Amino acid sequence: MSLVVTSLLAAAAAAGGCGTGPDRLWVTGLEVTNEIDFGALDVEIHMFDVDTGEFLGCSGASEGLRDVDASDVRYDLDGWFRTPAGDRIDPDALFGIDVELQVIEDDADPCPAPPGPSDDVIGISGPLPGEGLGDITPVSFDNVVYLELGVY
Repeated sequence: MSLVVTSLLAAAAAAGGCGTGPDRLWVTGLEVTNEIDFGALDVEIHMFDVDTGEFLGCSGASEGLRDVDASDVRYDLDGWFRTPAGDRIDPDALFGIDVELQVIEDDADPCPAPPGPSDDVIGISGPLPGEGLGDITPVSFDNVVYLELGVY
């Protein structure tokens, strides 16, 4: 194998490609209904610890949800969740935690900021086990017709 190919494979592996690296929590599908905004929607998904109310992180336009811009359209996505500090949410950090997902139409500060008072709530899930988020979906709640997450 040439030095160039070996170097490229090593770089891909270091970047998380080639099936290596830790598992990540992904937003793989989303559809909302009855949501109208002036122009395209700006949909975000926020995650909270049910027991403490702590804001755990979110996924928005910069995290792969930019294309979600209309109601009643099912979007296939490669979105990811970031912590308030800007790091990726580690699925292992959610073990033993029940989480609540809040899907909003963002009118205030973008992710990784928590939702603001001027944001429109599209839907709020019931408690979901953090360690099984990638296994229990798709789910629907309120005006969230379809939300699919995955861990890989």
